[in-house]
Amino acid sequence: MLVGLRVAIYMTVSALVLAYFVGPIAYDQVWVSPATDEAIRAASQPWKAWKEIGIWLGVPIMVASGLLGFAFQYKTIIRAFSALVSKQEESEHEALIRRTEVPFSWFAGGGLVAASATIAVGHFQFHIPWYYGALAIALTFALSLVACRATGESDITPTGAMGKLMQLTYGVLIPQSTTANLMTASITASSAGSSADLLNDLKSGYLLGANPRRQFIAQFAGIFSGTVATVAGFYLLVP
Repeated sequence: MLVGLRVAIYMTVSALVLAYFVGPIAYDQVWVSPATDEAIRAASQPWKAWKEIGIWLGVPIMVASGLLGFAFQYKTIIRAFSALVSKQEESEHEALIRRTEVPFSWFAGGGLVAASATIAVGHFQFHIPWYYGALAIALTFALSLVACRATGESDITPTGAMGKLMQLTYGVLIPQSTTANLMTASITASSAGSSADLLNDLKSGYLLGANPRRQFIAQFAGIFSGTVATVAGFYLLVP
């Protein structure tokens, strides 16, 4: 009832394929530590591949689908950028949208400030090189689009899957840094989850006739009190 028959059929067929075809094949495969030291290799616990095979097959499909869908909306993207520079006369409907929707300039300016702050915190607090921090922001933007699309189509936000994809990426880029691996995954998972949650709020607001710009301002104001409470609470609980 929530997601419609088409998505429900796709999810059912995929679950059956995973359970009866892909899963049994993966059950016979074992992941072992790539360590060259035989003692370390012997001490490491081998993992059956079937435990994670659904994620590693499903996430690339989901990401490819989400980014392709975003690319197909290129006309909307071009209009958003061109609206910043064009001064052509607008209709009454367009004027109403301009007064009630969130301006693209807010998104661009806020995104730059937030991205710069995130990169700085990652660099100075968690020793993530700034260029890897910038890459994390770029990947987060793309994966947040995918998460939002998945939420809109299936009512399921794949937060964990997005984080695992980042862990895989930075496991290759910075294999010696567990902290960087976890923190970059946290950036993506938090952003993807928050983006999808805020879109749900905005959709509810549209259905109730609320002003999107005022909703955004209220959400924006909540960021500061939430951040202070979260950080302060963490330091109180974890010395």
